[in-house]
Formats: sequence, C-alpha cells, structure tokens
Amino acid sequence: MPPGVIVRGREAIGTFLARSVFSGGLRVRLVPVAANRAPGFAVYSAAPGDDVLRMYAILLVDVDESLISRITVFADQRLAATFGLAGELPG
Repeated sequence: MPPGVIVRGREAIGTFLARSVFSGGLRVRLVPVAANRAPGFAVYSAAPGDDVLRMYAILLVDVDESLISRITVFADQRLAATFGLAGELPG
C-alpha cells in the first residue's frame, strides 16, 4: 500500500484492492514467506501482455485469534534477495 495509507474493515479493504491492485488487468501472484515468525507473502505482478511477473513487495500478516489484524507492506524489490526469492517469475 502507499505510505501512510490505512484501510480498515473488510468492505473498505475489498474496495481499495479492487480499485488499485486488481484493476486494469494487472496479474498478481503471491508466494508464501515468513519473517520474524510471522506469515506473509512476496507479491509478484505483471501488466497485461507482460510475460514476466516482477517481485513488487513483501506483505507480512499479523493474526489475532485466527483473524488478520494487520498487514504490513514493504514495497522494496530488493527484499527478494533477502528472502532467497527470484526477482522475476515466468508469467
């Protein structure tokens, strides 16, 4: 998410994602990761027609009583190497 953006609640999060992440035919693939014993995902994305998905960010998920309580986003492609991940995946 852009720095400083806070989105709360299922409906607000769904609306935000539909209007930003999942708009314009953008393809997204999540690869499971973990950091500091927290579950998370590496986010890869590709524009329509692009044959390569590029690592965009790391999402770390805080879980409280089996519900997601917070998602922290680190939008830094250099983190792929830190997590032992490829910077690009075949589309």
